[in-house]
Amino acid sequence: MRADSGDREQPGRTLDEAAGIIWTLERWDTGETDLRRDDLPDFNLVFNDSTHFQGDDGCNKYYGEFTVENDSVNPSAVYSTQIACDFATFPYDHLTQPFLPEFGHDELTIKSGDGIYHYRSSHPEEVAGTPMVATRWRLSGSTDREIDNFEGNMTPELSLNADRTFAINWYWDADDSVFDSYRIKGYWGIAEDGEFRFYETGSRGGSAGQSQVMSRLTNVTYYRVVDRQLVLFDEESGDEHRFRPDQKD
Repeated sequence: MRADSGDREQPGRTLDEAAGIIWTLERWDTGETDLRRDDLPDFNLVFNDSTHFQGDDGCNKYYGEFTVENDSVNPSAVYSTQIACDFATFPYDHLTQPFLPEFGHDELTIKSGDGIYHYRSSHPEEVAGTPMVATRWRLSGSTDREIDNFEGNMTPELSLNADRTFAINWYWDADDSVFDSYRIKGYWGIAEDGEFRFYETGSRGGSAGQSQVMSRLTNVTYYRVVDRQLVLFDEESGDEHRFRPDQKD
């Protein structure tokens, strides 16, 4: 599944290559109406791997499984959360019926029975000269008191990978190793408006205290760069979490 993007554009992606990239809905053309970004909720879609996808509209989250046959994606077991929102729930019917995806480098077009959906992605490369991916980021400070005052000499460590996967582990300062009793993993991305998103796909182990700290680290809204540090913000709580790159990497 590659889009024919022409000689001047970067080559399209396969479905496997698009795994983990966050796609933001920019336009929905039903044939009768043509809705653009300002008329649509902030709907985002992620293909986690070759069999699962998920998304959110800023209020509810969507999950599904799929198979691929003759370039067509055939969804199954698609469901969403049922949170009452300020706006009408986004019609995600195009993810519940067979659809044909066409991937460019930064564009995704989904053709389904109820119209054509145009998505776009963004691809941050560096944080103040430090590669954002393939770098281990260690928490250096936080306005979240529970994180700052967590007992022991363990530091949360964030890894952002080029395939858009992430992992957060506890880093054991005493012997320079990863304390792997608790971990969160999933996919990450940055939307066009600069919003930072974690899509959690799994976690394991740990104490209640570790679990609370880890959930706070993934409940972020956007990021910025300050003094060569990656700073993640949580608009709801007002907390910010500062990470420094692990220089040994």
